[in-house]
Amino acid sequence: MELINDVFFKDLNKKYIYDSLTGVLSREYILKYTQNLIDNNEKFTLFFIDLDYFKDINDILGHKIGDDVLKIMSDTIKKIFKDKETICGRFGGDEFIVIYKGIDEYNDVWKVGESICKEITYSSVPDSVSNYGDVTVTIGIASYPRDAKNFDELFDKVDKALYRGKLKGRNCFIIYNEALHGNIRNNAMSILNTDQLIQFVFNELNDKTKTVDERITKVLSFVARYYNIDYASIYDLKNLKIICKSIIADRDILSIIPQKVYDDLGFNNSQILAINFKTRLNPNEKTVHNLLRKENIRAELLVHISSRNNYYGYLRMDLINERVWQKETKLILQIVAQIYANLLEEEQEN
Repeated sequence: MELINDVFFKDLNKKYIYDSLTGVLSREYILKYTQNLIDNNEKFTLFFIDLDYFKDINDILGHKIGDDVLKIMSDTIKKIFKDKETICGRFGGDEFIVIYKGIDEYNDVWKVGESICKEITYSSVPDSVSNYGDVTVTIGIASYPRDAKNFDELFDKVDKALYRGKLKGRNCFIIYNEALHGNIRNNAMSILNTDQLIQFVFNELNDKTKTVDERITKVLSFVARYYNIDYASIYDLKNLKIICKSIIADRDILSIIPQKVYDDLGFNNSQILAINFKTRLNPNEKTVHNLLRKENIRAELLVHISSRNNYYGYLRMDLINERVWQKETKLILQIVAQIYANLLEEEQEN
């Protein structure tokens, strides 16, 4: 990976150009190097890598564990790009920049983005972190001179791509496209923090001016758009009703998978079940994966709709593309399901 032999670094004291924690270039020198490539009109692609929910790792597991994760992340990036014309730098906090010289073709860039996401997700992290959830990243990608004429434009484009990735639900990479992302600031939904999302869900589901059906439809439609979920459905023990779907979702009806198939994966003993195609499959998982694959589904999240006294079914979220389900998405949908169950119970009692 190292291009420290690049002429740009010839007269620099190498002792002072590295980030002390991770061993990659410091913010100052990765930005200077980027500007130098632009000044010399050299073709390259910039990958801006943001570690998902890193604040939660620091707050819950401690800063020592957080530092360990950053070191593992930087080591993983260096391993991915070993012997390639790349340089990695730490932009700050949990943000890294990779500069890959000589590439800007979509297919080449796509393969690199996919490789980063996959390798970091499967990197070896402390048990306390893996028990908490998968370590994932969101990546914004833009190329010079294809996407930008100067330094500021390049970082504006890569920032828009990263922003779109976070709106998509994180754990993904977005390659900048002017037609898709050029006006993203005007058209994108604002990113809310977890507390704001919870407050929104609570307020909407307790809006007495609407029926319970109207409330749950509005909230699930919002959540599905916010996290870029392709199908948001409710199973009421008899029927599976699609509440909303994305523009790429082409089915009007999804098959009801037998409850036993989910229960064999432990759904009957837990409030939530997350399914994706990235896990190592045991025989029970292969059964549900085969059923989902027939409907072009690559990830699914189920949440029980249950009160203290009654079970009403479950919320079902389906994705056409692979995704590792994140903690925040699970939490928000659990809250939606719980409030909805309470409302259904109140209706029964009345």
